[in-house]
Amino acid sequence: YQIANRLMNSVTKIRETLFWVIDSFKGNVIKKHLEEVQNVLNNYNSKKSLSIRTLNQEKILKHASTTVPFYKKLDNLNVLTDFPIINKNIIRDNFNDFQSIDYINKKKNIVSTSGSTGSPFHISQDINKHKRNIADTIFFASRAGYTIGEELIYIKLWSKSYGLRNLKGFLKNVKRHSVYKLED
Repeated sequence: YQIANRLMNSVTKIRETLFWVIDSFKGNVIKKHLEEVQNVLNNYNSKKSLSIRTLNQEKILKHASTTVPFYKKLDNLNVLTDFPIINKNIIRDNFNDFQSIDYINKKKNIVSTSGSTGSPFHISQDINKHKRNIADTIFFASRAGYTIGEELIYIKLWSKSYGLRNLKGFLKNVKRHSVYKLED
C-alpha cells in the first residue's frame, strides 16, 4: 500500500510539474492569472485587492460599451449600474450582438451548459478568458484540498456524444462517472 501510495504521489507531482512547465512555455498566463486571483481573494479588503478589482471592472465595462454591439447602441454606460440586467434568453436571442468586434475573427472556446433547467446555453470565450477560468478553478479547487495532477472524478449525466475523450481525460486525469451508476 505504501509503495502504491508513493507511486501515485509521484505521478501526481509529475502531472503538476508538467502542467506548470507547459504554462511557462506559453508565457505563464495561467500562473499570472492564478497569482492575481490569489492576491484579490486572499486579501480581499486590502487596497491592492480593491485596486485590481476596480481596474478590472473599469476595463471590462469600457470593453463592453465600446466593442459589443448590444451595449454600444446604449447611451451613458459609465458604471456597472448603468448596464441593463440581462439573462440567458436575451443573450441567446441576440447572440451576434453580444460578440465583441475585437474577437469576431479570433479563436474562441464555446462553453455550454447542459440545459438541466430546460434551456441549454452556449457562450464563447476568448483564449485569455479560458485561461482565467482555469486559474479560478485551480484556486477554488485548492481550497477544497485538490492539487493539480490528482485524479478527479467527474460525476454528472454523461451522454455518449458529450464528454472527455479518452486521451484528453487521461491527460487531465479525469475519470467520468455517471450519476446513473451511483450506489450507496
